[in-house]
Amino acid sequence: MGWGLGMIDRAIVVTCAGKGGDGAVSFKREKYIPRGGPDGGNGGLGGSVVIQASKEVTTLSFFRNGKNYTAKNGIPGGRKNMHGKKGDDLILIVPIGTIVKEKKQNGEMELTGDLDKDNSIITIAYGGMGGRGNKEFVSSTNQAPLLREQGEEGEKTEIELELRTLADVGIVGKPNAGKSTLLQQLTNAKPIIGDYPFTTKQPVLGVMEEPTRATLIAEIPGLIQGAHIGVGLGHKFLQHAERTGIFIHLIDGTNPAVFDDYKVVEEELRLYNEALSKKQKVVVINKSDICDSSAAISQLRSNPDLKDVKLISVSAKTGEGIRELEVAVWELLEEYKRNIYENEKAPLKISRERAEGKHEDVEWDQNQRLATIYFSPATRLVALLNMDDFRILPQLINELRKNGTMNVMLSAGVQPGNVIRIGDWEFDWEYEI
Repeated sequence: MGWGLGMIDRAIVVTCAGKGGDGAVSFKREKYIPRGGPDGGNGGLGGSVVIQASKEVTTLSFFRNGKNYTAKNGIPGGRKNMHGKKGDDLILIVPIGTIVKEKKQNGEMELTGDLDKDNSIITIAYGGMGGRGNKEFVSSTNQAPLLREQGEEGEKTEIELELRTLADVGIVGKPNAGKSTLLQQLTNAKPIIGDYPFTTKQPVLGVMEEPTRATLIAEIPGLIQGAHIGVGLGHKFLQHAERTGIFIHLIDGTNPAVFDDYKVVEEELRLYNEALSKKQKVVVINKSDICDSSAAISQLRSNPDLKDVKLISVSAKTGEGIRELEVAVWELLEEYKRNIYENEKAPLKISRERAEGKHEDVEWDQNQRLATIYFSPATRLVALLNMDDFRILPQLINELRKNGTMNVMLSAGVQPGNVIRIGDWEFDWEYEI
């Protein structure tokens, strides 16, 4: 026996990686070296946001509120060539079987990863690069650089987490077949139980356990005719069924036409996804305390579709037949897991590259002849400069040539007389490129 819990199987959250630390401007100041060279250190890399699958969690309930999750910023560089420490990564723990989708600029959610193994990970937002300190800008023509870089902003992503693998075992059947009571018997879960359709509108999970093994069982909300086209929340219910390994197909034994009940559910499974009707299963007649379970089993056994299927009668209310069902489920699970191991599917891509920067490096306002530069090496360099210091400008122009900014401006058609904006700095461009 075991424990049970409510089900959260989809969540949308925003993840923010940490900003890189700023580079430092510093010069050696020691007793016998009054005018020493530059010693400003680099900023640390910002922390990334990592999603990791773990067998220790079974639902996405931690993310139910859809809040933002942010990694730590990198530490700024310091004097004496002290480089800033990397910001701590933020690790979000999700159940095994979680699919990760990322929202793209067109608004579509794109599959990014399938965390189908314990400890599999994906970096969903990369931390920003640390800025260079002034020690990095020393050259033969610039022995006292006043330049440094701002740390790069970390990535920000909106993602959808969806739990594809819901449980090893799914209990399916029509409404009022007794699924909630059976789950309670098998796992000590505490589902809401009532004598009316759709008592359960979300899967409820429970753990069936023995001293040396345990397995997760999901009660799938009741399936009715037309479920495959969405009747009675059918699409959502069938999607849950799709994410289980084997089925316990539960039938109300007090219904004289037990085979008809069986066929309704099996047909809905087949019409939604033919693979569902081919899952291994044990068929269970419930309410043996108040029905003729032998007659019900005979009726099912007479059909060739059920020739090789295990048939069991139980009373979920009194516990009769539960131990026999547990044994049958463990046997099916062992066979199912052997087949999974032998025919293991090729894993989906579980990697994500660092996102590209702004597509346009230069944006024009033709009326004002204003060119706004978005080229990252330029914007990071200008962000922290004291432009009131007359010594800065010649150093900056030289660095803009070296880091490729001039080539970007030339390609965009910048000419002397144009107005240039880089970050908060705006000026008339007077230089030949």
